Amino acid sequence: MEILVGVAYGSDPHQMLEILSSTALEQSSTLKDPPPVATFLGFGHSSLTFSLRAWTGDFGNFLTAKSSLTLAVHDALKAASIVIPFPQRDVHLPGFDQQVTQHPE
Repeated sequence: MEILVGVAYGSDPHQMLEILSSTALEQSSTLKDPPPVATFLGFGHSSLTFSLRAWTGDFGNFLTAKSSLTLAVHDALKAASIVIPFPQRDVHLPGFDQQVTQHPE
């Protein structure tokens, strides 16, 4: 199973690797041998990107195992107050009056 996770810039990558690894080891559907592997993949446009790879012996329930692991990662990040960002864009319109006017009600 592979789970890709993007977290906000300013997050501690060392803490992220520990959270991902320990969360995978806590799941009953995740094999301990071979152990899970968490890696820091790089710097994205809106986030620091990580990969968590873990193995399961329950191939008949692969999707359920992956979903459970993904939810556990989400919950662990939330508990650690680590933010999963979303892309934001600023739009600038030339010639548009930037002063906000109120409309009569």
